[in-house]
Amino acid sequence: MENRLAIFKDKWGKLERYLGFEIRTRRTAIDSDACHDESISYSLCQRFYGRKDELEKALAYANNMLDMIDGILEPEGLPEYARKDYENYKSTNTILLIYQLVGNMYYMQGDFQRSAEHIMRCLSYERNDIGLWVELLFSLRSAGEFVLFEDAMFNFRALVIQWQADPDKILTHQKVVELIDAVSGND
Repeated sequence: MENRLAIFKDKWGKLERYLGFEIRTRRTAIDSDACHDESISYSLCQRFYGRKDELEKALAYANNMLDMIDGILEPEGLPEYARKDYENYKSTNTILLIYQLVGNMYYMQGDFQRSAEHIMRCLSYERNDIGLWVELLFSLRSAGEFVLFEDAMFNFRALVIQWQADPDKILTHQKVVELIDAVSGND
């Protein structure tokens, strides 16, 4: 198990070198005065605009890293010396970042449904980041869900707060619809 973590870290570094930027973002809560951070999407656009083949290569590599995450998500079975490393990894949002990166890559490819699925996965782990909500809503809008997008945007604050209080652990498309219906009065 600890080897998988070391391999993942090595792959992360290789991916950043291929992308040409550090994969990081600032999380922004609903009550913050700061604007949400779009550095991942902007950096991807700068790097891959007009370079479809290179984007596909990076996406395949990042998806391979996602496959590795299943063995890293929980520290059970890790030896004691690897647990601290795991906690560091978790605290730096590495898992969120890879899902967010892949979601943004799918968006660039025009696969808005898969983009939304990956961003919903992020929101299952991090309920407070409005940047993830913006990315999700624009993925849904680009996938043709205009009414859902508008209902969510006009009730954005209530939507985020509703999800923060919701007992469900996994954000799915159906759950997004339920949350938006609840806050927009469409029940």
